[in-house]
Amino acid sequence: MNDRDKLLATLLELGNDSVEIANNLGKLGIKGKTRSSVSCPIANYLTIKGYKQVKVAGWILVCINGQEICCNCPMYFDRFMTAFDTGAYPNLIQ
Repeated sequence: MNDRDKLLATLLELGNDSVEIANNLGKLGIKGKTRSSVSCPIANYLTIKGYKQVKVAGWILVCINGQEICCNCPMYFDRFMTAFDTGAYPNLIQ
């Protein structure tokens, strides 16, 4: 499995839709800042998982061993981020 596939597999551990992602982040106690590509809950989750220099913007960019890796997220991640940024999950706001 290459680094991009590992990153996608790590993301998919959060769930299969935006509500499941929110619920799982809440269970893990992971919060984040709205409208922040580097400290949103998804970025914070990946940081906890060991990824560095995480940026989330409809796609995920991380640094693995000094190399940037980018992967496209399933659309429901974008739906989660849009809902989060508009206050739909206040329990996840830092």
